[in-house]
Amino acid sequence: MRNNKPYKKIEIPDSYSGVLHGRQKTDWIAGANSPLKGEDLLEDGKWQDYSSKHEIQVYNSRLSNTYDTSLCTSYAITDAVEHLSNYHKEQANIPFFAY
Repeated sequence: MRNNKPYKKIEIPDSYSGVLHGRQKTDWIAGANSPLKGEDLLEDGKWQDYSSKHEIQVYNSRLSNTYDTSLCTSYAITDAVEHLSNYHKEQANIPFFAY
């Protein structure tokens, strides 16, 4: 269903620059003044034991050797989430049930 209502026009002052200058108590800088405290999950920082099988980034596997260079960031963040998931699963922090 389409929304056919007219848009409400927003008045933007001429002095608007898109940036609010100054600082507030809630303007945090990670690692400097953030109230969020983290903990090191692995003291040695070696996550290889928690890796999943690596996905091959090739278009049309078996038909081409063209690598997909557009999704490297997506693959990297997915790998990081998989490492964390595997770690917490092994530490029994996440319940996994097979029905």
